[in-house]
Amino acid sequence: MIISHLNKFIWVHTGKAAGTSVNILLSSICGDKDITLGVGSDEKAKRLAEKLDIKLERNNYKNLYNSTPKQMIQILKGEKVLNSKYKFHQGISEIKSFLPRKQFENYFKFAILRNPYETLVSHYFWTLRGTNLTELSFKEYINSNFKKIIDNNRKIFMIDQEIGVDRLLIYENLETELDEVFKLLNIEQNAVELLNKIQTKSYTRKKMKQLDRCLKI
Repeated sequence: MIISHLNKFIWVHTGKAAGTSVNILLSSICGDKDITLGVGSDEKAKRLAEKLDIKLERNNYKNLYNSTPKQMIQILKGEKVLNSKYKFHQGISEIKSFLPRKQFENYFKFAILRNPYETLVSHYFWTLRGTNLTELSFKEYINSNFKKIIDNNRKIFMIDQEIGVDRLLIYENLETELDEVFKLLNIEQNAVELLNKIQTKSYTRKKMKQLDRCLKI
């Protein structure tokens, strides 16, 4: 997630919907007082951001004034202590609970929504990556994980069973959707040009076709 006080927006990070690319894109237009959490252990994304001179982390670490005694000692030793208040896939409901009311109401809140089938496919290949689960079929995977994956994504942009963001951007039309958001927020940078520079992952339709054949869809 990202909270931008400079541009007055809140972006919540749904799973398997170009989140890393959008994270870098939005971080590139944030200011020093905004909250950006970086890209975790994704070294490829870190190298790309460094190459483009994009700062990925802002205000996501504890300081001496909001720390426990143990954390203070760590900070004084020069260690970085993550602020557990903020999370990568933090739901809009939780953000509402700690952000000042006026900010939450006035900031433009958005998330990205992807075709559920493609979301499941992406989760499946991500699960297989770097594991020995090559024998796990897609059918077995969705039978075990379908409801959990879809429900977890919904929780990110829902508040009390209702959509809690101002707009759900459609993943399949992401460039146009982001361009419209930038214009709405009066952001001068060109969203499409930035996104084209940043693309961190490529999704091949070949994999989709293979799965279609396996499932006989």
